[in-house]
Amino acid sequence: MIDIKYLLIVMLACLVVSACEEENENWGNPTKVCEAPDGVCWDWECEQVACSPRMTDEIDPAGIPDCTDGKVLYVTWVAGRFFEIYVVCDVPYDGGPIYWGSLGPWEARPLVCETTAQCPRMKPDSYYECVNGLCQNTNMDLYPRDMVNVDDACSLCFASFTRAETLEPGGSGVAISNEIHAACPGDWDEPCTSELPDYCWEG
Repeated sequence: MIDIKYLLIVMLACLVVSACEEENENWGNPTKVCEAPDGVCWDWECEQVACSPRMTDEIDPAGIPDCTDGKVLYVTWVAGRFFEIYVVCDVPYDGGPIYWGSLGPWEARPLVCETTAQCPRMKPDSYYECVNGLCQNTNMDLYPRDMVNVDDACSLCFASFTRAETLEPGGSGVAISNEIHAACPGDWDEPCTSELPDYCWEG
């Protein structure tokens, strides 16, 4: 079984790091964000209402899907326990941005860091901080760090592979997901009951 995240991307785009809202101030946001496993960086651009990732020359084109059948390429983010960049093909809604998107764990990579200043921020306080080399949510009531659930495990385990390594449907992404679910057989928010594979990052 492979977990799929469903989200209202347009709503997320409106909520994206509201730190960038007033007079185009970025409220301490970095200008680049870098993802696991090898620290490849995206430009992190803040405009008046939102912040979003933009392609750079560092991004390996082998890890960018070739969208066909009316689908278009979207680069977006999801802010859970870990702040993750997603690269996904989906169908535009009525010729515009997609409203609903289905996101697989193989399409995401968490942001790596050495300091909290390298993690996205929200006004007025830091929303993400650098913990164990990954940008993690500061709300530990909502995202406790003393346990790992299925969602967390997907972030930690796919973080060990480049996008190019898990791009092809039915490839290594399926094998990784199967190993995750062997260690975490419950629902997405339930704790894993066994040790994750050795290649997974430490939460």
